[in-house]
Amino acid sequence: MIFSKFLVNDLKEIEPTLPQLDGVVTVENCFYYMSLLEQFTELLKKFENHLDAFHARAELRYEAWVRTSSRRANLIIVPPIDVAYMIHAHLLSPHRYYEDYQRLKNSSPSVSLPLKELHRMRIQNGNPDSLSSSHWKFCSSAPLVEPYKLEIKHLEADFQLPYGCINCKNPLIMTW
Repeated sequence: MIFSKFLVNDLKEIEPTLPQLDGVVTVENCFYYMSLLEQFTELLKKFENHLDAFHARAELRYEAWVRTSSRRANLIIVPPIDVAYMIHAHLLSPHRYYEDYQRLKNSSPSVSLPLKELHRMRIQNGNPDSLSSSHWKFCSSAPLVEPYKLEIKHLEADFQLPYGCINCKNPLIMTW
């Protein structure tokens, strides 16, 4: 099944025949999760010749997202798909995720994956809603200015890291 074509209304017709699960694990959420995994597959295929650069850049973008997590307390804000990929990878090891969050933020973890909204964004060709877009502009403000949607051209250009050398403090420029 191609999950990018799935619409919630498609599920409404067959809903009475679906098994009843709990409030978190629902058939609808399973569809959204499968859509997310399908998006990750497409993302990795897109960057298959630039995976090292992609992972390094996605990690940097994920760190920017996490640093601003307290600003979006109870709001549903959709991360860029590469950031969602990194969130997912980090959450696959819940103990490490919790340890990292305690070490870096000294507070409770609050990064989530809004499955339904990520699917909706996918249907809209990867275009975020205005709240998510404005939040990303805040996340990627100086010194890290990043587009919401990461493309190969962003990886092929020289890139100055937002922090300098540990010893001499000179800016670090990465040529991928």
